[in-house]
Amino acid sequence: MKREETLVSFTATHSEIIALGVAILAYPRYLATQEQITQEQRTVMQLLDSFQRRLALQAQRPSLRLLLERHHVSINDLARASEIEVLLVWAMYVGRPTTREDAQAIVQGLNRLCNTRYTLDDISVVFASGE
Repeated sequence: MKREETLVSFTATHSEIIALGVAILAYPRYLATQEQITQEQRTVMQLLDSFQRRLALQAQRPSLRLLLERHHVSINDLARASEIEVLLVWAMYVGRPTTREDAQAIVQGLNRLCNTRYTLDDISVVFASGE
C-alpha cells in the first residue's frame, strides 16, 4: 500500500489519474477520429487538386464573356443568333453551369455572328452535372 501511495503521489494527483484513465479509455475513439480526419484531408486535397487543374485548363481558354467583349457582341444579339433564351446565354456568360446542347447552340450562334470557328473545346464552359 505504501508503494502505491508513493507511486500515486509521485506521478499524479487523484484527479489527474482519473483524467488519464478517461483518456486511455477514449484513445481508440481518438485514433478513429484521427484516421477519419486523415481520410477527409486526403479527400479534400484531391478535390482541391482536381479543382485547381480545371481552373488552370479554363484559364487557358477564353470565356464566353471575353469572346463577346473581343467581338463586340451583345448577349441579346447572341441569343437571337443562337435561337436560345437570353437567360440561358446570360447564364453561360457569367459562368453558370449549362447543358452541352445549349452551349453548342450558343457557340454556333457566335460563329455565325462573328464568322469564326470556335468549338466547345476552345471555350471555357462550365457544364451542368452529368454533362
